[in-house]
Amino acid sequence: MKDQDDDSESNRIPQDECEPTERQCRPRWYTIEEAASLLRTSPVALRARCRRAKPNEWDIRELASGIRAFKFGRHWRIEFDRRP
Repeated sequence: MKDQDDDSESNRIPQDECEPTERQCRPRWYTIEEAASLLRTSPVALRARCRRAKPNEWDIRELASGIRAFKFGRHWRIEFDRRP
């Protein structure tokens, strides 16, 4: 009779196949500096764009299609759409 450990060893998925993809590892909210770098603009220009955008009922501002900004305390956070 086989040990239970033997069965679990044969059914294991190799560790390298379980690695998360790059898409899953991206942060949800970026700082102004990180987002400005990704958008190839200055942090000052991105902050100004955030201030000018009209907030929705949850105070989230749609900067462009798939790019949203949220003020968390004194700091802006930027979210990019996660669709491929």
